Amino acid sequence: SKVANEMGMSGSSLFYLLLSFGVMYKKGNDYLLYADYARMGLAKTRTDYRRTRLGTTRTSRIPVWTEAGRKFIHDMISA
Repeated sequence: SKVANEMGMSGSSLFYLLLSFGVMYKKGNDYLLYADYARMGLAKTRTDYRRTRLGTTRTSRIPVWTEAGRKFIHDMISA
């Protein structure tokens, strides 16, 4: 969300932009980087835990962008 805010867009808009560039994909509840980008150290993975209305716990993995990832996104979108 921080990187998206820097770019003047929402987190979901940034995700769909990265999806269209072939950087990220969604699998179930997880937002993941394709292997080539993951190996570049652009993001670390954080697991979010959410309680549902039924009282069960739902997890999802989301990327937390490193400084290299932040710069990569800015450069990619600015090009």
